[in-house]
Amino acid sequence: RIPRLRPGGGLRNPLAQATSLELALLSRQGELVTYRLTLTNTSAQRFAALPVEVDHHRSLTFVSASLWPTIDRSVTEGRRLVWENANPGLLPALFRNFISAWQAAPFGQYFFNSAVVAVACTLGTLLTSTMAAYAFARVRFRGRELLFTLFLGTLMIPGEITLTPNYIILARLDWLDKYQALIIPWLAGVFGIFLLRQFIRSLPEDLFDAARLDGAGHLTTLWHVVLPLIRPGLFTVALFSFLGSWNSLIWPALMAPSKILTVQTGLNRFVGEVGIEYGELMAASFLVILPILLGFFFVQRQFIEGIARSGLK
Repeated sequence: RIPRLRPGGGLRNPLAQATSLELALLSRQGELVTYRLTLTNTSAQRFAALPVEVDHHRSLTFVSASLWPTIDRSVTEGRRLVWENANPGLLPALFRNFISAWQAAPFGQYFFNSAVVAVACTLGTLLTSTMAAYAFARVRFRGRELLFTLFLGTLMIPGEITLTPNYIILARLDWLDKYQALIIPWLAGVFGIFLLRQFIRSLPEDLFDAARLDGAGHLTTLWHVVLPLIRPGLFTVALFSFLGSWNSLIWPALMAPSKILTVQTGLNRFVGEVGIEYGELMAASFLVILPILLGFFFVQRQFIEGIARSGLK
């Protein structure tokens, strides 16, 4: 059986209606049959994009093509192959998935939402983690070790257990589908407190004695003595916090499912009932991880130094 062909995009591109199709049988080797598809435009106007759709029966098996289809999905009678541009040239062929992915969803808004949430969570985590870590490392108060042990114990609680009570709390506060739901619950992190506490405890005691002799209080000591010396640890906590917020999927999908979509929830646009658009999904995933790769490139020295020094006493 010969596949049924038709020029795609006739409603959005009138030039496709002036394109004739010719299907020729090139060779037949057993069950393997090779066709040549020729498209001829009869209009006087030239155009670069030529969308094509090929529908074939389930009894036929599509093996390969000189230009692989952009979309391959199952339909009622068989399969539908879609070439968004049957003659794209070199650069459009290489980047067509990136262009299609960017146009398929408002990724500019998704990137803005993710950037706002990630930056706010990172700054909040740095502030709270630094002050709490200094208190646990340098301030003596009753029950300090017990309280710190309880803090570490929360690391062993799976996050999925807290989803339902957190959702109820945010719903009663009327924070669903708002920035507050994505930012405020993540303004503190136990891992950051633990890591910075290890850094502060590794600092020489003489530095704190000299600060006390000069009349410095805790805030002055924290700002002028501790923070410059634990900079690698701050970069490490910031990177982990930004990475966790940027890659978060379950929390934004539950707490802000419709208005404030992030880049991770935006990737669901390429997963539908008819299948997964793998080309566009992979291109969009690369765009999503690109800021993380660039960020790590600039702070990799401080990050590696922070991990190496985190275990010093």
